[in-house]
Amino acid sequence: NKVGIQRADDFDHFRDCIHSMSRFSPLPDAARSKLLILTNGGGFGVLAADSVLEAGGSLAKLPAQALAALDDRLPVTWSRGNPIDIIGDADAGRYTTALDVLKKQDLRGNGVDGLVILNVPTGVADSTASAEAVAMAAQDFPVPVTASWLGGTAASEAALMLEAAGIPCFSSPEAACVAALRHPAANGNGASRIPPIDEAGVAAIAGILAGARKAGRVWLHEVEAKDVFRHAGIPTVETELAATPQEAGEMAAKWPGEKLAVKIVADGLLHKSDVGGVALNLRDAAAVVAAAETMQLKQKTLPNTTFIGFAVQPMASRPKAYEIILGLTCDATFGHVLLFGQGGTSVEAVHDSAMTLTPVTQPEARRLIEKTRLYRLLKGYRNRPAVDFSALEQTIVRLSWLAEMFAEIVELDINPLLVDECGVLAVDGRIKIG
Repeated sequence: NKVGIQRADDFDHFRDCIHSMSRFSPLPDAARSKLLILTNGGGFGVLAADSVLEAGGSLAKLPAQALAALDDRLPVTWSRGNPIDIIGDADAGRYTTALDVLKKQDLRGNGVDGLVILNVPTGVADSTASAEAVAMAAQDFPVPVTASWLGGTAASEAALMLEAAGIPCFSSPEAACVAALRHPAANGNGASRIPPIDEAGVAAIAGILAGARKAGRVWLHEVEAKDVFRHAGIPTVETELAATPQEAGEMAAKWPGEKLAVKIVADGLLHKSDVGGVALNLRDAAAVVAAAETMQLKQKTLPNTTFIGFAVQPMASRPKAYEIILGLTCDATFGHVLLFGQGGTSVEAVHDSAMTLTPVTQPEARRLIEKTRLYRLLKGYRNRPAVDFSALEQTIVRLSWLAEMFAEIVELDINPLLVDECGVLAVDGRIKIG
């Protein structure tokens, strides 16, 4: 739904979806989740209302002005609410009356997204005549209209009249209601339009991307990528870029007493650990220099790589943290796709991940996490507490916004992102720009 695709549960649902889409052309951009129901059958009105709620929609509140106007023009026994039950003896004129009243109201301004009109055949009114009246009265209606005329083959002429007037007509109230709904949470309209990244962060990220482009690189190096994450509000391990092994050793003094990590930074080298480009738990400056020199010699033997420097950082000490991967890629048709799953060096072997399209709200982020097997561990077990889900969800939302605000980011991953009860920490990552 987020990009105009609706999943059909079975063939009948598939047929109804095609039916609805072919009539509402072009499809309205706004979500439709709050419906009015107009019916001559109270029981079927209740069934229709139940189907709206079960499908994730809601019943719109009948505007007070409309309620007063309908009170003046309908029998005293009408329902005085939504569903608008105009009683079983309703003829064509009563349908016209109700629609004329509703047509004069500011329905959209009162939170009404759509109207579903139902007709149940009775022995005291002509269903076909009612359909003809609805086909005329519902022209240029302020919200989309769907209908259901019950009666099987006996209602076929009525259905043809409504279809000819551009009103999709379904064989059941449930199908009409489901076809009328489009959900804000599913199509991204429920996402907050207030960016979680401040103006200073946006400017800093734009400068980093521009610098990489100016240097003729499509891949940001590790320190640049971490700076992007930091400016986006995602906690990262403090990391410095050294130009030589000796400079890398000098940087070790910045973190006295801490174990250090050194990684080769080279354009064209994406998986550093596969070629010995990562050294961990180094105890002093001499070990840092030795590791960097070994990496540089190895890098010179690798084709299609250009040396940039060394990333130097203190080791992240989160012994009970889980390793997560967060990723973004850009699909030519659907835009940015966001991935969440189990991370670390075994990510390709484990295959425990879930994906969604951006933008992502915080509730959507939680649902994304819950789709993985890893979620059962993140909730905590035995003596291990649950992770800080709020921090993890906010990180996903911020990553989603990063993609929305910078279309030139065509690929990104944070791996690993450490997460525990204390929050999240991005240890390594990469970003590709187009």
